[in-house]
Amino acid sequence: MYLAAIIRPEGEGMGIAALDPANDPRVESDATGYFVFLDVEPQRYALGIMSPGGPVLIQQDGAEIIAEVEAGQVIDLGTVQIVPFSQ
Repeated sequence: MYLAAIIRPEGEGMGIAALDPANDPRVESDATGYFVFLDVEPQRYALGIMSPGGPVLIQQDGAEIIAEVEAGQVIDLGTVQIVPFSQ
């Protein structure tokens, strides 16, 4: 899982997030699928993954999963389902 920085908020036209696998916060989920990002810089992020075709933002109910991170804050995204890519 990656946190991709929002580089243009939705209010300024179509929202855009830039997923940079070399520099963005990244974590692996455990055997049960649980994951935690620690010590994340405050800003607005979209949740993303690397797919066989490259970086992809995760959607839930037709919209990207977005988190506004503030200093000292804990955010619970609840259950995030990722649909497997077809072969």
